Amino acid sequence: PPVGDRPRLWRRISNGVNAIRVYPIPQEIYIELSCNLKYNFILEILMKTIFYFIFIAIFIISGWNCTTKPVEQKPDIQKIFSHLQENIATIIKNIEPSMIYAEIGGGRTVSAMSGVILSSSGDIFLPTFLKRDAPERIQVWLNEKEYPAILVESDERLKMSIVRIQPDTPITPISFADAYTVQTGQMVIGVVNGGKANDFRLLVDVGFVRGWSDEGEFDQIQSSGITTNLGAVMMTLDGKIVALQLKSPGSSEYGRILPQGWIVSNELQRGVSKLLSKSAQKKDAPETEEEKEKGKPWLGFGWAPINEDYAELIGMPKKAILVRYVVKNSPMEQGGLKEGDLITEVDNKPLTKIGAKALESQFIKYLNPEPDREITFKVIRRDRSGAAEGEPRPHGRETATLSARGGLPKAFGTGEQEKDCFRKVKFGKKPEPKEVRAEDIGVVVQAITESDYYERNLLSREGVLVNNVLPGSPSSASTGRVSLISRNDIIVELNKTTVRDITDFINALETIRREKAGVVLVKIAKGAQTSFVALNLKTGQK
Repeated sequence: PPVGDRPRLWRRISNGVNAIRVYPIPQEIYIELSCNLKYNFILEILMKTIFYFIFIAIFIISGWNCTTKPVEQKPDIQKIFSHLQENIATIIKNIEPSMIYAEIGGGRTVSAMSGVILSSSGDIFLPTFLKRDAPERIQVWLNEKEYPAILVESDERLKMSIVRIQPDTPITPISFADAYTVQTGQMVIGVVNGGKANDFRLLVDVGFVRGWSDEGEFDQIQSSGITTNLGAVMMTLDGKIVALQLKSPGSSEYGRILPQGWIVSNELQRGVSKLLSKSAQKKDAPETEEEKEKGKPWLGFGWAPINEDYAELIGMPKKAILVRYVVKNSPMEQGGLKEGDLITEVDNKPLTKIGAKALESQFIKYLNPEPDREITFKVIRRDRSGAAEGEPRPHGRETATLSARGGLPKAFGTGEQEKDCFRKVKFGKKPEPKEVRAEDIGVVVQAITESDYYERNLLSREGVLVNNVLPGSPSSASTGRVSLISRNDIIVELNKTTVRDITDFINALETIRREKAGVVLVKIAKGAQTSFVALNLKTGQK
């Protein structure tokens, strides 16, 4: 272009580019370049407008979704556990004045357990049975202070006792909850008094209720830390007791076998009320001669639920109680029951529960032992071939039998047939063994009865059974860890004189007294083992 038009060209080009080198160009190129620059500028504005519109649309849509569907907030786990820990600490602080530690006996025979306070005047619940006539020392620690306790009342069937202390000031009783309102899966707090080893501090564990049985009792409580501690309690999160750990009932035919040894608070309160009422009645009216004569209700037999697999194998009812042994001259023997019988009904009420524990609880409930009460058992007795009465005998098969000491009784299949399958039995008085208190050597012994032989699973009926060891006596002297003689030991010899029964023990003791022996050599049996101990009668030391 002419030289005068060139500045205008530079200005237009510079509006659309960042750098330019100036050269003379023809007219056609100038026009084309100018048009392209205009088109690019319009396209850029259009693209920016479309982009901003899309951005604003996305923002509006996203904002609308946030308002209609808010993001769910995650729970603060740390805060939850912190609050739970504070709640548990408060519960423990509140229950600590109501839980005690107790020791019963002396020497090796010390039984340690937790207990709970029942009244502000000093009544305390202990989860074990204490004999009234047994000279056992009962010591209770409350807030690290030791108190001697006396027995108020006890129940052998429920395995519980009430003792009493004389506190300096009123004490705080425990609070109970309604156990039947507790739900499966609910959290519970387990507490037990740690005793001397833990400076009487409470040991704590957290657990859960895992289920309920048909009898309305806890089927399982998951709290592995303290479920085996005698006297441990389970509480709700509001600090009230729903269950308590009892002592194992062992082989006692009237022992109340509860799942895992726990007793729910409702049953516990009924038992406590029964004992306190019984104690009050004794204060108002002493025991009559007739009541003394009746004694404790007793049938005299051992039993266990039949193994379901074995019952199915031999074609017998799975829901039945197997009679493992029958004591001589007992009400069961007089009623015609024998070792090996199967009991399927009690007073026309069939056994229906599934599982050994549930069947045991149902059978105990049906027994309902009361003095002079008569009950009727429906019994199945098998013949030698293994067939029950009225069943066809199997061919080519013998019925396996075990002794009453180890499982299925020998009489299970004796070849006898019974026409009448119902047996009536009347509760009688449990024989009280003769006891001798030997202050010289420091023991209380009794004769070994038929019931003791079976229930304690003894190997022999000879000897005398040690019921208690007197504190501070020659027998209670320690060899470092255990006392020389312990409860449940069997004395079979005194100073080389054989002791077969209580009479032999008395005669041997009289000989020792006449000879004024300073040292007595005692042969004792502990299960299948025997050992000798020397008692220093002068000093009471080893």
